[in-house]
Amino acid sequence: MHKVASGYHDAMANGALSRPAGRGDHRSSGPAPRRSGSITLGLLQFAPQTRKPAQNLKFIVQSLAGVSDALIVLPELFLGSYSNHPLFFRTEQELERFLGPLCDLSRRNRLSLVGSLPIRNERETHNSAVLIDGGCFSTVYDKVKLFQWENDKFHVGVDAHNLIELQGLKCSVQICMDIIDPEPVHSAARDGAQFILGPSTVSVDFLPAIHKARALENQAVSVFCNRSGSEPTDHTQYLGQSGIFFPDGSSTVLDSNAEALTTIQIKQSDLDVISRLRKRIR
Repeated sequence: MHKVASGYHDAMANGALSRPAGRGDHRSSGPAPRRSGSITLGLLQFAPQTRKPAQNLKFIVQSLAGVSDALIVLPELFLGSYSNHPLFFRTEQELERFLGPLCDLSRRNRLSLVGSLPIRNERETHNSAVLIDGGCFSTVYDKVKLFQWENDKFHVGVDAHNLIELQGLKCSVQICMDIIDPEPVHSAARDGAQFILGPSTVSVDFLPAIHKARALENQAVSVFCNRSGSEPTDHTQYLGQSGIFFPDGSSTVLDSNAEALTTIQIKQSDLDVISRLRKRIR
């Protein structure tokens, strides 16, 4: 554990883990040059409930314009309001057309984007984990632990266990409250997942603690991406405080009301240390 802690703390001291970037800090005319031997991992915290869906697409594209070769987590239901979401897409094909600007950004800047959106087919509507990678759109799984009003609008997903590979990193996506059940993360970690990606929308303050616990108990890096601001309809104040939680118990956390991008650099040596320590504690 000392080596992991030392490695992350040294990276912070040397600037390898970037400080949180404010809204607009990452806008540029093109992607940053690729960093040899490393991958950028990050999250974009913002307040999608304050914008229309097309405006949110524009905001994401502008915020990530200068980022390349990266895996970025977005909030749950990232195109609009959480409690009064305006878009229920009938097919994945319709959603892929609407997400064209993000698909283009993914292809151009070699980005992998993870979030969640409402998707409706002929029989059911789900809060589905979505992935944009290599310019293509796909779904990962459907949220299992629905919260309050979600039970009136969404059908319950079948299984939260999933394992995907993005930017060469083995990951498991857990939408918001699904992180509460430890078993899907445990099983994904047993299958090789070293990163937990959590698109979220919460006002309660215990979810960051659960992400920290999942990082510690599975010797994984856990990304909690929440929305910020308040809900215009019922004035719910969202927690914000998105963060990246490391296997040694350390973290990097954003302010409650920030609209910001924060990133870190993951090197192969980091993955090797995590793998060695994971073998020692099992």
